[in-house]
Amino acid sequence: GLAKPSKPPEPPPPPPPPPAVDIPEEASTNALSVEGPDELKEAVAQVEKLRMSGEFGEAIEKLEPLKAKFSEQADQLNGIMAELKECKRDAVDLEFAVRQLAKDDQNAVDVANAKLSEGGEVARIILRKAVREREDAVASEAAKLLAEINDDHACSAIVARFMKKPESPIRKDLLDSLTRLAGNASPSSVAAL
Repeated sequence: GLAKPSKPPEPPPPPPPPPAVDIPEEASTNALSVEGPDELKEAVAQVEKLRMSGEFGEAIEKLEPLKAKFSEQADQLNGIMAELKECKRDAVDLEFAVRQLAKDDQNAVDVANAKLSEGGEVARIILRKAVREREDAVASEAAKLLAEINDDHACSAIVARFMKKPESPIRKDLLDSLTRLAGNASPSSVAAL
């Protein structure tokens, strides 16, 4: 008898893609939260959104009237207020450092880079805000620094800047920063590209 021709073995299926990690812009390692009525929780969530966008003064203004309205949570709200005031104080020095990023004086740039690299979450918030709002030279340097420190929330700020001015002279710098951050990018933060 004739042997049946054998089929070549099927290749193994490809490995599943790594799970996507989609961290919203508002997410934070130090997110503000409070126990209490839903109305209070919603108001504190709005305060947190302001904090994460670098609007510390507005966050303080939004929180202030809540202390009288929700007196049972006064201790929690006072703790949040203290944290916001500390963020606002830190932001003054860090915003100055951000402005130094585009200077011609390399020493000033190096000092600013060091201060911002070691500035923790407030520095990252201020850098993201700079990417979204500052002039091109500062935004470009802020994006590079966020990529260097591997900030996992930077992608949405960089994409927002890119989409605002797609033909910007800093287009290449923004794309380079996004490429460096690609390992941490959520699909939703780069979908617009």
